[in-house]
Amino acid sequence: AIADAGGANAVSFLQAGTGAVPRTAEDKMRETVSVHDYGAAGDGTTDDLAAIQKAINYIASIGGGYVRLGRGNYKVSSTLTVASDSVWLVGEGPFATKITCTANTSACLNFTGWRCGLKNLSIVFTAPAAGATAVLVSGADFKFNDLFIDNVDIGIDINGSDIVNGADFHITNYLTNGLKARNGALAVHISSLIINAGSGTNGATGGIRLENFVDAFMAVNGSVLQGLFGLVTEAATFSVGLRPGNSNFTCVYFDSAVQNPALLKDITNT
Repeated sequence: AIADAGGANAVSFLQAGTGAVPRTAEDKMRETVSVHDYGAAGDGTTDDLAAIQKAINYIASIGGGYVRLGRGNYKVSSTLTVASDSVWLVGEGPFATKITCTANTSACLNFTGWRCGLKNLSIVFTAPAAGATAVLVSGADFKFNDLFIDNVDIGIDINGSDIVNGADFHITNYLTNGLKARNGALAVHISSLIINAGSGTNGATGGIRLENFVDAFMAVNGSVLQGLFGLVTEAATFSVGLRPGNSNFTCVYFDSAVQNPALLKDITNT
C-alpha cells in the first residue's frame, strides 16, 4: 500500500511524452492483473488454487484479458477452470513459471470459454495416474504457445473444439497421449512441437491421437518420439463422416517402438 491518506488513488501518475494525461497511480497499477494480487505465493508449497481462480474470475468479470503468473512454482490441488471468454493465462517463460498439480487424476487447466489462451509456462503433475491431463479444452478458438508439459497422463486434450492453434510446445513423459483431439474437433493446427513419451512402454494409444471425427488436423515441423505408437486414429464407428479425416502432417518425424515413419513431405489422410 502507498503511505498516503488516500492511498494509490490520491497519488498522480503522468507518463513521459507529449500528450500524456495525468491519472491516479491506482488506475495505472490496475492495468495488469497478477495472481499475486489475490494471494498466490508461487513458492511450490502453498496451495495457490483459490488465489489463481480468483484472479481468473476477476478477469472474466471485466470481459477478459491476461492473468499473469510471475516467476515461481504455483502448486494447485485441483482443477483451475476458465469458463468465460477471452481469458488468457500468461507466465514469464516455461522455465520461469511452473504450475504443479497435485490432483493426479483430473485436469489441471480446464478451458470451456471461447477465445481463451495459454502461454509462457510449464505444467507438471506430482504423481500422474489415469485422467491427469495438463490442459483440457472444449471452448472454441483456443490458442497456446511456448509451453512445457511434463509428467502427465495426457498432455493436451482437445474435446470437440473448433479452431485450435498451438505452437512452440514440448510435451514429455506422458503415460497415454501427448496430444489428443476428439469428438468433432475441427481445424486443429499445431507447429514446432516435440512430443516425447520418455519410454517405449508409454503412449499405448498414441503420441498424437485423433478420435471420433476429427477434421482438418494439421501438424507442421516437429517430432513425436518414443512411446508405443506415434500416431493413432480411431472412431467408435468406422464409417464415412465419423472417422478422422482431412489430416495433414508436414515435416513431422515419428519415432516410436512400433512404427517409425519419417514424414518429410505432405501426407494427407482423407
